[in-house]
Amino acid sequence: MRLKNRTLFADLILLLVTLLWGLTFITVKDGIKSSSFSLFIFLRFFIATILLFPFTIKRWKKVRKKNIYDGITLGIFVFAGFYLQTAGLKYTTPSRSAFITGLSVIIVPFLSILFFKKRINFFTFLALIFSVAGLLFIFNPSFSSRINLGDILTLTCALVFAFVIIFVQIFNGRNDTFILVFIQFLTVSFLSLIFIFFEGVYLSLNKNFYIGMFYTSVFATFFALLLQNRFQKDTNEVRAGIIYTLEPVFASIFSYLIYGERFTVGFLVGSTLIFIGFLMSKIFVK
Repeated sequence: MRLKNRTLFADLILLLVTLLWGLTFITVKDGIKSSSFSLFIFLRFFIATILLFPFTIKRWKKVRKKNIYDGITLGIFVFAGFYLQTAGLKYTTPSRSAFITGLSVIIVPFLSILFFKKRINFFTFLALIFSVAGLLFIFNPSFSSRINLGDILTLTCALVFAFVIIFVQIFNGRNDTFILVFIQFLTVSFLSLIFIFFEGVYLSLNKNFYIGMFYTSVFATFFALLLQNRFQKDTNEVRAGIIYTLEPVFASIFSYLIYGERFTVGFLVGSTLIFIGFLMSKIFVK
């Protein structure tokens, strides 16, 4: 496959991944009402680990220590991102949390300079401005009050997720994707199991829990993270970050389709700005 076609295909796959993540806003919201958060994460990633295991059996012969270290590192950062975002929500508003988490898109280019020695050109900067402006219009976060602990935790979460994007780009160039993702899943499962003892156990088995667990473990974790790790390396990490900012756009579309929530003017303007940012990154960012 030619480079341009391979990059286009990778971008489309990442759009699919972002769409799958967008639906988790609804399924997780309903699912965690029936379960403590750490337990929900543990079950989500443990089920994904079991699903992935058969695909790794014949691949373990070529595994080296550095492959295991890469998978554990990625797993630690993925778990930290999840947990920091949830902890931050205890002290800040959902709109501020969503906006600050989305700021990872402007952190990625600076990490790209650090790790890949890439420059931020004018069009990259402009694409990032459009994306952040789009997030502002969608979430309309109120910063009339002072910066609180939740904002700081969530900003740390954004930094962590930015590192995840960079590490996915680096590690998949030197690892078997299935092994890397399997160790990542196993690490997140182990860490969330430990945190269950600090958070406590709450579980109510009902329809919402089963639906949320099935969707997040099979589609949003097993399929989505496997696809992200396999195809992100075939595109630009900055463009990947911009693609991921479309997650709240897809979340709002699903909310409209499932709950009948109306689109606001801010959502329509913000979605347009993010999409323009994506198009600019696709056309001008190499």
